[in-house]
Amino acid sequence: MSATGEALKKFWQDQRITLHPGALESALTSFETKYKVCLPQDFRSYLLNVNGFDDSEHWATDENLITFLSLNEVKPLSKYWSPEIADAGSYFVFADYSISAHVYAIYLSDVLSDRNCVVVVYDNLVKVANSFSEFVEAYMANNDAVLFPQPQAQHFVGREAR
Repeated sequence: MSATGEALKKFWQDQRITLHPGALESALTSFETKYKVCLPQDFRSYLLNVNGFDDSEHWATDENLITFLSLNEVKPLSKYWSPEIADAGSYFVFADYSISAHVYAIYLSDVLSDRNCVVVVYDNLVKVANSFSEFVEAYMANNDAVLFPQPQAQHFVGREAR
C-alpha cells in the first residue's frame, strides 16, 4: 500500500472505524468491464487495500460524518444522485456526507489517467481535487475547502471539471 494509503488507514483506525478488507483484483476488473472505465492507480490501490468502511452493524462515519463506500457501493452519479447533471455517468460516487447531504465523486473514463478529478456534488459539481491522492491528503488535513466547499463556489458542469 502506498504511504498515503497507510496514513489513511491509520487515520481511520485512530477513529475506531472498522474497514472492509481490500477488494479483490477480479472485482476491480469486473467493475472496470461493467462500466467501461479504467481505475487510476491511486484509487485502485485504495480499493485493493481498504475498500471503504464496514457498515455491517450501522452506517459508519468518520468524525466529519463522511462515509467511504466499498467497491460494491461505488456507482455512477447518474444512478446515485441526479441524472440531470451533465456527464453524470462519468463521475463515480465513492463517499457520502451525512446520508447524502452531498457526495464525493471521481471522474473515470476508458482512458487511464493520473488526473481523475474529485468533485463534491450538490445540484452542480464543485471540483475539489485533481486526483484521488490529492483529495485524500486534503481530507486527512481536514481541509474544509475540499470537504465542505460552498455550493455557490466555483462550480463545473460535466466535462469542464476534469
